[in-house]
Amino acid sequence: MNVILFSRNGIHHNDSYRQDAVAVFVPSRDQIRRFSDIPSVNDKSVRDRYGDVGQMPLWRMEGNTVVVYGLLPEDLAERRHAIEVFLPEDFVPAGSSVFYYLFGDRWIVHGLRSITDDGAETWGISRFDIKGQDPVQAMVGAISERQVMGNRENICIAVHSNEDALQKLTDEMRPFDLEVVKFETLNVDKDKKPLYLHRDFGMALLVAAIFALLVCVASIGFALMTYNDTKTLDERIMELEAQIRKSQTSTKLGSIKNPTEILKALAKPLQQRPSAIMHAAGDVSTVFGQLQKLELDTEGDRVTTRAGRRNTTNSKSAKKEATIDVVATITSDGTSYLLVDQERVAKSALESRPWIRKLERMPSSGANNISLRIGVQVE
Repeated sequence: MNVILFSRNGIHHNDSYRQDAVAVFVPSRDQIRRFSDIPSVNDKSVRDRYGDVGQMPLWRMEGNTVVVYGLLPEDLAERRHAIEVFLPEDFVPAGSSVFYYLFGDRWIVHGLRSITDDGAETWGISRFDIKGQDPVQAMVGAISERQVMGNRENICIAVHSNEDALQKLTDEMRPFDLEVVKFETLNVDKDKKPLYLHRDFGMALLVAAIFALLVCVASIGFALMTYNDTKTLDERIMELEAQIRKSQTSTKLGSIKNPTEILKALAKPLQQRPSAIMHAAGDVSTVFGQLQKLELDTEGDRVTTRAGRRNTTNSKSAKKEATIDVVATITSDGTSYLLVDQERVAKSALESRPWIRKLERMPSSGANNISLRIGVQVE
């Protein structure tokens, strides 16, 4: 059995820090307090009532009274392994009125039972540090003094973690007809509840950690699967979109060979009506001859130019963008004009029609036709 001996001054004896332990607490007389006015008895309410909230109180119910014997050191409260805290008198066999415990080769714990006037049993506990002394002789001296008093008492003598002292003390106690036992053989009465108890949560923490690891691995696997599925779906969507674009490009709707491009052109808002643009282009085309064909370019041949505009408030000029739609026309009987005359006619037409921003002759297939590209300002 792993045994820990401690008091308000700290831990005095500890067999091991890595095992479950039974702790023996030696209280001081000035630490013990009794409360009978705590409505809901629990660790928090007792700690608040005791007035020392920094540490866990060591307490026990005795009838309707809460008896606080002291405080648990932080070193023991932070132990991962299980620990139970009892008083020294909790280990005394029934009928004993005096006990002597030897822990290791340094500490002796002595207890003496007394009965109060109202019949209540109380124990006076003492702790002795025998550092530098022979533990056997110290125990023999203390027990001999008690025997000299001549009182008939049942004395409990126990030794822990010192086999050599146990054997020697057994030999020394034979003349007194006293038995020396190992402290591990002493049992606590089942009715005695520990002053403090916490279990070993190491296995629970290990299981929780393994479960968390499994959940993490499963989450990563699910994320990878979802990513792969999403990537496959994205590739499939891109493939279908490419097929749709290819199908739309090759589609012929009646006499319209490229309906998609026409829809795109129609989707763009214009400040001028298409009929007004066509009329302006046709009007300027008639100065060169009879208009035979007029069409609006839908191939995206829209040109953006910059025109200067004088600012009346200062000497600086502001720039204004003008968008031009190009309209192709074909006129007949244009051969009656020489090229110089056609240029003169074009300049005259541009001067009288400021909304015509561009007038360009294109190569024509017919001998009597003139092919023109006309830019009309729409914004």
